[in-house]
Amino acid sequence: MPQPQWIQILWSKKPAASGEMAAALVPDKRALVLFEDNLSPVRKWQTELLKMDQDALRAMDIAVICVSADEGPSMINGRPQSLPVVDLRRELQGGDGKFEAILIDKDANILLRSDAPVTIAQIEEAVSGENGITTP
Repeated sequence: MPQPQWIQILWSKKPAASGEMAAALVPDKRALVLFEDNLSPVRKWQTELLKMDQDALRAMDIAVICVSADEGPSMINGRPQSLPVVDLRRELQGGDGKFEAILIDKDANILLRSDAPVTIAQIEEAVSGENGITTP
């Protein structure tokens, strides 16, 4: 089944952007970086999708890094953190003023990039592809 146009799954070991900085923030884990740059319901929608199965995120060794551009704090796994927001945005080629979800593997490769909220199933599919299982 082809992927929706709003998702790019990058299987290349040399993607256009890398997630070295994000990977360093959560050593030995995958990182789901959420650029939460708007005040629309998208932020809440993504949070609710991830809350549905937090155990699955833990089982996949995924830390959630929320990068806020408004006055809200940036967070790692729901805890406020001082993050290098400008550097993260530059490294991951995250756009200003829009929502974006980027999944990074433990070796700092980008597995998934989406401008819409992602589901646990989409995250699992990207992680499965990382392990050599390709999806149609």
